[in-house]
Amino acid sequence: MKKLFKLLKKKGYVAVPLYPLPVTDRDTHHYLVEVKINGRSGFFIIDTGSSTTVLNIETAKYFKVKPMTDQPEVEAYGAADVPLDITFTKPVKKLRIGKWKIKGIPLVLMDISHIMQQIDGIEIHGIIGGDILKYGRAIVDYGHDMLYLKKPE
Repeated sequence: MKKLFKLLKKKGYVAVPLYPLPVTDRDTHHYLVEVKINGRSGFFIIDTGSSTTVLNIETAKYFKVKPMTDQPEVEAYGAADVPLDITFTKPVKKLRIGKWKIKGIPLVLMDISHIMQQIDGIEIHGIIGGDILKYGRAIVDYGHDMLYLKKPE
Protein backbone atom coordinates (compact mmCIF):
# COMPACT_ATOMS: atom_id res chain seq x y z
CA MET A 1 0.00 0.00 0.00
CA LYS A 2 2.83 2.40 0.79
CA LYS A 3 4.28 1.98 -2.69
CA LEU A 4 0.91 2.65 -4.32
CA PHE A 5 0.32 5.69 -2.12
CA LYS A 6 3.77 7.12 -2.90
CA LEU A 7 3.28 6.62 -6.63
CA LEU A 8 -0.18 8.19 -6.65
CA LYS A 9 0.91 11.06 -4.41
CA LYS A 10 3.58 11.95 -6.98
CA LYS A 11 0.82 11.98 -9.61
CA GLY A 12 -1.26 14.46 -7.56
CA TYR A 13 -3.66 12.07 -5.82
CA VAL A 14 -4.91 12.26 -2.25
CA ALA A 15 -5.81 9.21 -0.15
CA VAL A 16 -9.22 8.96 1.51
CA PRO A 17 -10.14 6.14 3.91
CA LEU A 18 -13.20 4.09 3.05
CA TYR A 19 -15.44 2.33 5.55
CA PRO A 20 -17.02 -0.98 4.50
CA LEU A 21 -20.76 -1.05 5.02
CA PRO A 22 -21.77 -3.27 7.92
CA VAL A 23 -22.41 -6.83 6.80
CA THR A 24 -26.12 -7.53 6.52
CA ASP A 25 -28.20 -10.33 5.10
CA ARG A 26 -27.79 -8.44 1.78
CA ASP A 27 -24.05 -7.74 1.83
CA THR A 28 -23.49 -5.35 -1.07
CA HIS A 29 -19.73 -4.82 -0.65
CA HIS A 30 -20.21 -1.06 -0.83
CA TYR A 31 -18.15 1.53 0.99
CA LEU A 32 -18.99 4.62 2.97
CA VAL A 33 -16.93 7.78 2.75
CA GLU A 34 -17.16 10.95 4.82
CA VAL A 35 -18.09 13.95 2.68
CA LYS A 36 -18.37 17.64 3.52
CA ILE A 37 -20.78 19.80 1.56
CA ASN A 38 -20.77 23.51 2.32
CA GLY A 39 -18.93 22.77 5.57
CA ARG A 40 -21.38 20.10 6.82
CA SER A 41 -20.29 16.45 7.22
CA GLY A 42 -22.15 13.30 6.31
CA PHE A 43 -21.69 9.73 5.14
CA PHE A 44 -22.13 8.81 1.49
CA ILE A 45 -22.07 5.45 -0.27
CA ILE A 46 -19.51 5.04 -3.05
CA ASP A 47 -21.48 3.67 -6.00
CA THR A 48 -19.55 3.21 -9.24
CA GLY A 49 -22.81 2.18 -10.93
CA SER A 50 -24.56 5.48 -10.21
CA SER A 51 -23.99 8.03 -12.95
CA THR A 52 -24.61 11.03 -10.70
CA THR A 53 -24.02 12.07 -7.12
CA VAL A 54 -27.22 12.01 -5.11
CA LEU A 55 -28.13 13.85 -1.93
CA ASN A 56 -31.01 12.57 0.17
CA ILE A 57 -33.76 15.16 -0.31
CA GLU A 58 -34.48 15.14 3.44
CA THR A 59 -30.95 16.44 4.20
CA ALA A 60 -30.81 19.29 1.66
CA LYS A 61 -31.38 21.96 4.31
CA TYR A 62 -28.70 20.49 6.58
CA PHE A 63 -26.14 20.77 3.77
CA LYS A 64 -27.40 24.24 2.75
CA VAL A 65 -28.26 22.99 -0.74
CA LYS A 66 -31.10 24.50 -2.76
CA PRO A 67 -32.98 23.10 -5.74
CA MET A 68 -32.63 24.73 -9.15
CA THR A 69 -35.48 27.03 -10.00
CA ASP A 70 -35.60 26.02 -13.68
CA GLN A 71 -35.52 22.23 -13.72
CA PRO A 72 -34.45 20.53 -16.94
CA GLU A 73 -36.84 17.84 -18.14
CA VAL A 74 -35.02 14.59 -17.47
CA GLU A 75 -36.24 11.04 -17.19
CA ALA A 76 -34.19 9.06 -14.67
CA TYR A 77 -34.32 5.34 -14.02
CA GLY A 78 -32.89 3.18 -11.26
CA ALA A 79 -31.36 -0.26 -11.46
CA ALA A 80 -34.81 -1.91 -11.52
CA ASP A 81 -35.78 0.22 -14.55
CA VAL A 82 -38.27 2.11 -12.38
CA PRO A 83 -38.75 5.85 -13.05
CA LEU A 84 -37.19 8.05 -10.35
CA ASP A 85 -38.43 11.38 -9.07
CA ILE A 86 -35.36 13.64 -9.07
CA THR A 87 -34.58 17.32 -8.65
CA PHE A 88 -31.30 19.02 -9.56
CA THR A 89 -29.63 21.35 -7.09
CA LYS A 90 -28.03 24.68 -7.68
CA PRO A 91 -24.24 24.18 -7.87
CA VAL A 92 -22.85 23.59 -4.37
CA LYS A 93 -20.22 26.01 -3.08
CA LYS A 94 -17.81 23.26 -2.03
CA LEU A 95 -17.86 19.49 -1.83
CA ARG A 96 -14.94 17.92 0.00
CA ILE A 97 -13.82 14.30 0.31
CA GLY A 98 -10.79 14.16 2.57
CA LYS A 99 -8.35 16.75 1.22
CA TRP A 100 -9.89 16.59 -2.26
CA LYS A 101 -12.47 19.22 -3.21
CA ILE A 102 -14.65 20.37 -6.06
CA LYS A 103 -16.62 23.60 -6.38
CA GLY A 104 -19.74 24.45 -8.32
CA ILE A 105 -21.06 20.97 -9.05
CA PRO A 106 -24.82 20.38 -9.13
CA LEU A 107 -26.16 17.32 -7.31
CA VAL A 108 -29.34 15.31 -7.68
CA LEU A 109 -31.89 15.46 -4.87
CA MET A 110 -33.82 12.25 -4.41
CA ASP A 111 -35.60 10.32 -1.69
CA ILE A 112 -33.16 7.58 -0.69
CA SER A 113 -34.86 6.64 2.58
CA HIS A 114 -35.21 3.05 1.29
CA ILE A 115 -31.40 2.80 1.32
CA MET A 116 -31.13 4.33 4.76
CA GLN A 117 -33.49 1.69 6.20
CA GLN A 118 -31.16 -1.13 5.10
CA ILE A 119 -28.17 0.12 7.10
CA ASP A 120 -28.89 -0.04 10.80
CA GLY A 121 -27.53 2.72 12.98
CA ILE A 122 -25.77 4.69 10.24
CA GLU A 123 -27.38 7.71 8.63
CA ILE A 124 -26.64 7.77 4.93
CA HIS A 125 -26.83 11.26 3.44
CA GLY A 126 -26.21 10.41 -0.19
CA ILE A 127 -24.39 8.55 -2.91
CA ILE A 128 -21.11 9.51 -4.57
CA GLY A 129 -21.58 8.62 -8.23
CA GLY A 130 -19.67 8.45 -11.46
CA ASP A 131 -19.71 12.21 -12.08
CA ILE A 132 -17.44 12.93 -9.11
CA LEU A 133 -15.48 9.68 -9.42
CA LYS A 134 -14.69 10.45 -13.07
CA TYR A 135 -13.78 14.09 -12.36
CA GLY A 136 -11.44 12.96 -9.57
CA ARG A 137 -10.01 10.12 -11.69
CA ALA A 138 -10.91 7.82 -8.80
CA ILE A 139 -8.97 4.70 -7.95
CA VAL A 140 -10.55 2.34 -5.41
CA ASP A 141 -8.08 0.12 -3.56
CA TYR A 142 -10.39 -2.64 -2.34
CA GLY A 143 -7.52 -4.52 -0.68
CA HIS A 144 -6.75 -1.60 1.65
CA ASP A 145 -10.14 0.18 1.85
CA MET A 146 -8.80 3.39 0.31
CA LEU A 147 -10.06 5.82 -2.31
CA TYR A 148 -7.58 7.89 -4.29
CA LEU A 149 -8.74 11.10 -5.98
CA LYS A 150 -6.61 13.30 -8.20
CA LYS A 151 -6.46 16.98 -7.34
CA PRO A 152 -7.74 19.18 -10.19
CA GLU A 153 -4.93 20.68 -12.27
